[in-house]
Amino acid sequence: MGFLLLGSLLLSGCALTPKDPQALSLSDGLLARQLDTIEAHLNKTPSQQRTVIYVGSAQHSQSLVFQRDVLLLKQRLLEINPDVQTILLSNQLESSQLNYPFATLSSLDMVFKRIENWSQKRPIHLVTLISTHGNVDLLSVNIGNAYWPAVRSVNIKKWLDAIPQVPSVWILSACFSGSFVPPLRGPQRIIMTAAAHNRNSFGCAYNDKNTYYMGNLLGEGWTPDQTWQVNHQQMAQKIMALEQKNGLLDSSPQIDIPEKFRSQKIRDFVSGRLIE
Repeated sequence: MGFLLLGSLLLSGCALTPKDPQALSLSDGLLARQLDTIEAHLNKTPSQQRTVIYVGSAQHSQSLVFQRDVLLLKQRLLEINPDVQTILLSNQLESSQLNYPFATLSSLDMVFKRIENWSQKRPIHLVTLISTHGNVDLLSVNIGNAYWPAVRSVNIKKWLDAIPQVPSVWILSACFSGSFVPPLRGPQRIIMTAAAHNRNSFGCAYNDKNTYYMGNLLGEGWTPDQTWQVNHQQMAQKIMALEQKNGLLDSSPQIDIPEKFRSQKIRDFVSGRLIE
């Protein structure tokens, strides 16, 4: 893709961060190209045709597992609907080049401001995954071993409240991510989290292929012809068995799903089919 090729431009230094004006400029350019690609797609799409947008944000540079999570979900969504429009952000630790825009609070603000604008003109379905380390009401942002302003429920609520009519799936793969469920709950929002409000999630080591949560949700047994709830329940059972085998306290993944979406198959949501 064009924006990825541009991002391979070599820059000096071991770890690029937004403190470097050249790196920040490149990151902003990569993000702008992704957003402009979607804008062009929307402009040539019939006005009543529903567009599905995927936002994947891998926010912690100390493990590539978070980037693998957002890429795996992109793959699964495109297998269902090749027209899904994707926005990918990722922080990497030891990178002298940028392949993706920085996953920061300010970058996400830019993304959701554009989504708000699009939603006022076009019908949209939204799927968002944030994969990172976390704490209560905190989704960590780490770039080059330095911490940046975290994503909190007040930030996500602001983004969601600006697009109240958009059916949205929010997947939060982080420790204590269940703490986000009560403040984000809404009639158009499916919320899925890797852990309860007071529990850790697992599989975040640098060499892990995926987090326990996303690997088991999207791996063997992933069935888009079933509902989000069925897939989540199946994943939670597999994770519980894995945690028990490894002597870990169960993470207790959470799902909050409005009644209107409980019978809808994943394939239908990702294909942009609307439930009235």
